[in-house]
Amino acid sequence: MENRELEIIIRFPKITHEILDKMMHGFQSSQGEMNLNRTQGRALLILYDRGETTMTVLHRIIGLEKGSLTTVIDQLIEKELVERKRDAEDRRKVNISLTSMGHEKVGILRMEIASYIKNKLERLPVKDRERFYRAVEALTDISLKL
Repeated sequence: MENRELEIIIRFPKITHEILDKMMHGFQSSQGEMNLNRTQGRALLILYDRGETTMTVLHRIIGLEKGSLTTVIDQLIEKELVERKRDAEDRRKVNISLTSMGHEKVGILRMEIASYIKNKLERLPVKDRERFYRAVEALTDISLKL
């Protein structure tokens, strides 16, 4: 592997976190009554995109210890945004999904986030925006192949 490739691979996690942080900095949702912390918001967005998901998959994606994730899910259940169900075929598995109210509120939240990010990107020169959109499309295509 070339040094340049290795440097890019090493930089990748850091830059993805920095991009997300810069894009979301200052974001305030109209769904403020949900009173979510960052981890709760991430869990809800993951559930919206993936549908019903096991605690193990959520743990792997979010990177929280299972005990901490259980607390996050308990809080979201209390807010009536998610529900926990035992798998019909394997009772050891616990599936988490959005409630209908959770799906509705997270759908609104996603659109607000998209609008907020779009407005931030509008400040960039057209060429930079085009590069950004091409890069995200390329990363999406590649992630589907991994």
